[in-house]
Amino acid sequence: ARRRRTGALPPPRGCSLVRGVSRAPSMTTSVHITFDDEAVPTYVKGAPSPAAAAAEGASKKNPPSESSADADAIAAKIAAADASASRREKDGKHDKKKSNADGGGRDDDAKEKEDAADDKKDAKLSPLERCEKRIRHAKRATRSELSVSGGEWQKNGYYLDASVLSTANLGDDVPRISAREVSKQEFIERFEKPRLPCIITEAMDGWRANETWTIDALKEKFGSHRFKVGSDDDGYAVRLKFSHIHHYLTDETHAKDDSPLYIFDGSFGDKEGSMPLLDDYAVPEYFAEDLFQHVGEKRRPPYRWVVIGPPRSGSSVHVDPLATSAWNALISGHKRWCLFPPTPGLEKAHLKPKGIGLDGESVTWFNKMYPRTRGAAWRDAGRPPPMDAVQRPGEIMYVPDGWWHAVLNLDHTVAVTQNVVTTSRFAKAWRMTKRGRPKMSAKWLEKLRLRRPDLAAVADAQPRRGEESAHEVTSSSSSSSSSTETSTDDEAEKREEEKKEARERARAAVNDDTLRRMAAERRERCGAGAERGERGPGSPSERSKSKSSKSKSESKSKSKSSVAFTVVTVFSGSDASASRPATSASAASASRLFSSAATDVTSPPRPPPTPPAPPPSPRGSRGSIFSVRTSIAPLSVHTTSPSPAFSSDASYASTHPDAAPRIESQCAGMAPRRAKTLGALA
Repeated sequence: ARRRRTGALPPPRGCSLVRGVSRAPSMTTSVHITFDDEAVPTYVKGAPSPAAAAAEGASKKNPPSESSADADAIAAKIAAADASASRREKDGKHDKKKSNADGGGRDDDAKEKEDAADDKKDAKLSPLERCEKRIRHAKRATRSELSVSGGEWQKNGYYLDASVLSTANLGDDVPRISAREVSKQEFIERFEKPRLPCIITEAMDGWRANETWTIDALKEKFGSHRFKVGSDDDGYAVRLKFSHIHHYLTDETHAKDDSPLYIFDGSFGDKEGSMPLLDDYAVPEYFAEDLFQHVGEKRRPPYRWVVIGPPRSGSSVHVDPLATSAWNALISGHKRWCLFPPTPGLEKAHLKPKGIGLDGESVTWFNKMYPRTRGAAWRDAGRPPPMDAVQRPGEIMYVPDGWWHAVLNLDHTVAVTQNVVTTSRFAKAWRMTKRGRPKMSAKWLEKLRLRRPDLAAVADAQPRRGEESAHEVTSSSSSSSSSTETSTDDEAEKREEEKKEARERARAAVNDDTLRRMAAERRERCGAGAERGERGPGSPSERSKSKSSKSKSESKSKSKSSVAFTVVTVFSGSDASASRPATSASAASASRLFSSAATDVTSPPRPPPTPPAPPPSPRGSRGSIFSVRTSIAPLSVHTTSPSPAFSSDASYASTHPDAAPRIESQCAGMAPRRAKTLGALA
């Protein structure tokens, strides 16, 4: 051990030397047994680092040296690095959750520094080359399954197929109303309460966005601001500067992408760089009421987005979350809509089946799945036909809660959309929120009791699960969201909701008749056992008691003997003349002493085998080395009986009558500290 500490020998396996201190893996303890001022460390799993114990022992005997100070400094650096890594991991989880919750991304300041570092590294590149590099990076992040250099973003050749964006033979099934002619109350009675979609005209007059929200004007004002264009595989937001997005939207090469990147940013109203966009439009009168505003901006789910995209971009079929309704105001361009009314039995598996080549993109859904919804097999299955509509500039599409819908941009479009909860649709929204987000619903109800006691009474009267909510469906994606974008929080809510529904179905399956039958069978078994006088281990109660006691004893034995190790002690005299030859009797005596000391710490489940006595050492040697295999429990002390191998002093003395005299003579000839230690163990 001394040679290892001085570097003459390599450290034991699994250990490393830190400035002369043998450092074992994390979570180890160092037990020091002292002979002639020599500390022999034995590493046991389950306690503090040996470097700290070694430093403490050294400080007691000698003043701190340069090597120990260095070791302490290194240990401090390691601890600081571990703490920093832990904080980074925790912050990463928080940032990811925040990203999924509000559509944001990593910390903006950190991202600014990353971009500055990238710009410095790419200083030799031209502005166009840097822009292309950023776009390629965004493509790889948002759709990692496609190879950018391999041309897989254009593999389907949709840009060559004119029918993909064609509106020929497309019905106009959604009614249009004028905001100047239809009052708010009439809108509620005709469309909001019965949950019917409509297109609203003349509701965007006077918006500044009609003139300022053009691609060139937005580049001029927000060219350096980063907007969200998707999410990566870990759920983090992928962002691009608007100047790069402008190049992507106007470049002929990128215009050939099957399903292009497009802006779908839900945090534009919270970031200083894009917050001025809120001043360019006003919420229509029909949707001025939004009950989720009582939850608070920080707690409420994402609810507003700015949407800017080229042809063939859009969102695949989905339902808005938490029974919210949506309005989508189109500033420029044209959007194709496909809507399905809430119908019992119409599920996601019918609208997005597997095995037909759907990749989650809107253009793929319209190209491969939409024709099936117009086929005879769809009608024969009793499923509703789709409602088609083309939204024009200056129009607002209203989508009630529970409606499946998909959107495809037919040309360059700029829009703003928002999800709302109104009084007429509060009951369903409350049920969905209470099931999906119980913590938020509790805060919501608390605020409603103060500001809207009438709605709080409605919430209190709602059943936990009733007939009216039997077919309620919500989606994991947000309104008009990108087909590649999903909310982790909403997915978790949906899974929790499905688990609750499964438990409810299981409870419903076990009705009163089943419970009565099970109780009768239990009474019959107990009565039969009482008649036969079964009180032995064969009865159910005894068997359960036996199993319980057995498990307790097993856990107790495991806790007392969880780590096995080998104690290696080195007996060395102060000089060669003072050393004594080791005999088999003295080795056996020391073996008994160490075994007894080990049993004072804990009692092993089985007696350890007595090691064979080593051969006598020649006179003049430094000492004898022997090892004892035993077991101890880390960080615990138990007072137990001696090991069965040495059950009593009398039996041992009868077989080794000369043991005590030999130990006493050995102690007399040893150095004082060594004799004191061996005597204490005895």
